[in-house]
Amino acid sequence: MDSFKRTLIVISLFAQTLIFGDSTIPDISKGERIYQSNCSGCHGMSGRGNGPASKVLNPLPRNFTDGKYLFRTTPSGSLPTDENIHKTIRNGVIRTSMPSWEGILNDSDIADVTSYIKTFAKKFTIQTPAPEVELPSTAPEKTDALVEDGKMLYRLMECFNCHGSEGRADGSSSNELENDWGEPIVPPDFAHDSFKGGNDPVDIYRTFSTGLTGTPMPAYDDDIFGFSREDIVGDYSNLEMDYTKDEIKAFDTWAKNSISGDELYNKTEDEMYAYFRMRKWALVYYVLDQREKESLIFKLFKKDYELTQ
Repeated sequence: MDSFKRTLIVISLFAQTLIFGDSTIPDISKGERIYQSNCSGCHGMSGRGNGPASKVLNPLPRNFTDGKYLFRTTPSGSLPTDENIHKTIRNGVIRTSMPSWEGILNDSDIADVTSYIKTFAKKFTIQTPAPEVELPSTAPEKTDALVEDGKMLYRLMECFNCHGSEGRADGSSSNELENDWGEPIVPPDFAHDSFKGGNDPVDIYRTFSTGLTGTPMPAYDDDIFGFSREDIVGDYSNLEMDYTKDEIKAFDTWAKNSISGDELYNKTEDEMYAYFRMRKWALVYYVLDQREKESLIFKLFKKDYELTQ
């Protein structure tokens, strides 16, 4: 990107700051200095994810020029909020080379470098982030019934195609997955890997709700969970390659005992969407339930292990 275009982007971002009335105006020049000193080694001077260190990193550093961010509270495909970027810088991304900068950069530094990073993508000058997805701040209590529902929802929604029948990252499509830049990616192993967006149930719920832009992981809005018994009972041939006859029979029993259309659509709108969201929580708890109990040795070396993944 030439200097004239970069100047136009900086002016546009500064104007947006004034229009939307932010109480503090980030210092983009200071952000540039911080970026060049701390970030360019991996992300590159032009933000394309091609810094000198990128040649030995897997996964590759984020290419900022497309304006695609995995960890957001905005809908799939939308730009992130500034706070979304702040959080990633502050906390880092587990199982990657992206470290936490908390305690190294203060809040002002993080805001400044965020504003500079945004200058790499023209998209920030012509769009603003979409309204944030409505997300819960707390999780409901985990129950065996929720986990069992989640197991069946996992089969219904064909999560096994990528993640495998037991979440071991060995689905039939797992070796073919690529991100939007044509780079191969591997889904997490639910038994052993930490989740890059966070391991708390609320974090997993957010990932389901917003998706991971730039990857094959889609967003699942509440309406996707709005099915009734009549919608799901029937042909289960899609399960035959991954599940045993007994497992398919268990799914059939669950499907036939699911809520009927009459019962579902006689609920009030608030009741109906609360029901849909509880189904999403069921999927969250099933995924988390796949984690194996960690030995003391594994816990001691877990951090070093994850930094190499």
